[in-house]
Amino acid sequence: MTDETTDREASRPARDLGGPGEQGEAPVEWERRLGGWLSVAEDVLYALVGVVMVILAATILVSGVVKFVDDVGSDAVDASVKLLSQALLALIVVELLYTVVVWLRDHALRPDPFILVAITAAVRRFLLITAQEKLGGDVSETEYRLALLEAGVLVVLVVSFSAMLIWLWKTRHPAEG
Repeated sequence: MTDETTDREASRPARDLGGPGEQGEAPVEWERRLGGWLSVAEDVLYALVGVVMVILAATILVSGVVKFVDDVGSDAVDASVKLLSQALLALIVVELLYTVVVWLRDHALRPDPFILVAITAAVRRFLLITAQEKLGGDVSETEYRLALLEAGVLVVLVVSFSAMLIWLWKTRHPAEG
């Protein structure tokens, strides 16, 4: 091994790749360089995904507002529900964007943003179900029961995910809990 070999590389078990090296060890320098380039490529891709998410969230909000302005004269309640749905969808995209930002900053994934996305998505669907029931007019008893069942499942999900967030917060901040 060379003097440039790090402790991590030195403690790694020897592998026989069939190439040059002492006692079947892999050439460490090319692995280090390749790893560095792949890490940079990963960060660039995450940054590009983040830019796409910003554009997507802005597009969702702008299109929701434009549609709201067009529809508010004919049916204000329906237009408001659709705008709220678009705003919550944009919020989901922003929460996913936050996970990209955390990755770029800390190179770590945290469960909190994903749980918040799940809560937001469940609340969004719950609001759409209730709005559809209010605005849908005549619905069969079967459709009504299915919507009621779905709403109940969504409430259970929101409560469960909220409990997860509280547990995560308490485990990270035990003195404040």
